Amino acid sequence: GSSIQSWISEDEVKVEKTRLVKPGTATEEAQFAYEVSIVNLVTGQTRQPAGEEKQQMDGYMLVKETPSPDGQYRFIQKWKNKYTADNFVENRQTGEIIQIQGDNYLELGGWLNDETYILAAGSMEGRG
Repeated sequence: GSSIQSWISEDEVKVEKTRLVKPGTATEEAQFAYEVSIVNLVTGQTRQPAGEEKQQMDGYMLVKETPSPDGQYRFIQKWKNKYTADNFVENRQTGEIIQIQGDNYLELGGWLNDETYILAAGSMEGRG
């Protein structure tokens, strides 16, 4: 499948295409290959990234932020690599940032209401 990773400019998005390399088994996770490209939404042309996808922010490859419906909080996901993310919730009024403990490699989640973010569980160990 494919997913939009980020906006590069007003007309371009960074897209990641995921391809199954090795199916999962009862004891091993499936293995995937990832290919990143830049798509121009006006022309439809695709190009290879010119290095903008390699930029790191504070040691993280990618930082995703999702504001709460009322804008008072932000869920922040900082990806170290494809399989490791640190998760935080920021109170935008006080500036307090709380790290959510526990391993997580899924980016599925959403705001249940103005104060509650639901994050799908996912771990490389145990039941996941």
